[in-house]
Amino acid sequence: MDNPEKIKTLICTYPVSEARKELLTNAYDYYVKFRKLTWDKPRFIREDKAFFLPTEEELTILISNAKSIKMSNFLQFLKETACDSGEAWKLKWIDIDSERKTVNITPTKNHNARTLPISDNLLSRFLRLERRNERVFASKDLDSFSRCYALMRNRLSARLENPRIHLTAFRSFRHWKATDLYHRTKDILYVKWFLGHKRLSEMFKALEEEEKRHIKEGLTKEELAVFDILNRPKLKMTKKDEQQVKETAKQLLERLKEQKFVLDWKKKTRTRADVHITIEDILWHHLPEPPYTPKIKEEKSTLVYQHVYDSYQGAGQSIYT
Repeated sequence: MDNPEKIKTLICTYPVSEARKELLTNAYDYYVKFRKLTWDKPRFIREDKAFFLPTEEELTILISNAKSIKMSNFLQFLKETACDSGEAWKLKWIDIDSERKTVNITPTKNHNARTLPISDNLLSRFLRLERRNERVFASKDLDSFSRCYALMRNRLSARLENPRIHLTAFRSFRHWKATDLYHRTKDILYVKWFLGHKRLSEMFKALEEEEKRHIKEGLTKEELAVFDILNRPKLKMTKKDEQQVKETAKQLLERLKEQKFVLDWKKKTRTRADVHITIEDILWHHLPEPPYTPKIKEEKSTLVYQHVYDSYQGAGQSIYT
């Protein structure tokens, strides 16, 4: 340990990523300073990798299939708050304000403290948990908890034959929330605050790239949102089929906006049903079969309806205007 050059060679030749080498170097640098040694600290260039972005449907599947109430609540908390798993693990009962429906987040290193809103659903979930000590997610340690999640996730991925679920780590919930917030607000500084970042990071550069993806796909932003619902998890299809799905997304929105999104459409049973039936009709007749089976079409109809219900107020008003 007291031979910096030997350790330097070991780190530089170690078969791990550049990011891991950087972490090892920083850790050893503390030791060098503590021992009052000298060395020429190596520098590494991190690989530029796109972060994995799950769909909301995939996150919901993981939450609903969690093997314990604690795990399910933990995942729901990550989804709503975009907390780092370490921040979520620190959550105490005293941090939850049931009157204001907020939580105080104790930051991890390089993050800021913040107070975030939570849903009635999450609040009621918390109230059903047993209070064993001051921490909400009281357990042995986060590493053991993470291993339990990984085991559940991998089994679920194999059972559903969806390899994307296998890729969904705790941080994937954070990535999804960041992207969702950015789409809804178009305010990168607000997203930065919500996530507790002290500086704009590579994640936000990736968010900007995601924001431009509609141009590459030849769609508007709202058409891309529907296309993603229809196309995720990605089905095996030809380029012709994929183009047909894009055209279906375009036709669907065009029909809804021209004929169905009347003023206060969500307040009346008849107009809500009319929107839902229109979605089912267009998806049933226009999505290519295969790969879209009747069951998949039914599932997609429900997901698209929930999306338009959340996103469109009617009379030309939506989250995109």
